[in-house]
Amino acid sequence: MGGEPLVRPKFVHRVVDYAAQQGFWVYIATNGRLLTPDLIDRLGDAGTAVFNLAVDAVDEKPGLPKALNPIGRPSNAC
Repeated sequence: MGGEPLVRPKFVHRVVDYAAQQGFWVYIATNGRLLTPDLIDRLGDAGTAVFNLAVDAVDEKPGLPKALNPIGRPSNAC
């Protein structure tokens, strides 16, 4: 834990793939800013079991760096 793992998506993909092949349950904690549909699919196919989206607030606020709105939402979200 600590830092944004998706800053290096190719490396994370290799680690997830290797860990899943070794039988590890892979959990990725992220602030979501770097998630794209393609990256979600690739990491899911590699063996990610869970993405944990960590947010501090809905809108950006001073001192709360992980806001939901800048991430975006799928068009079918509630």
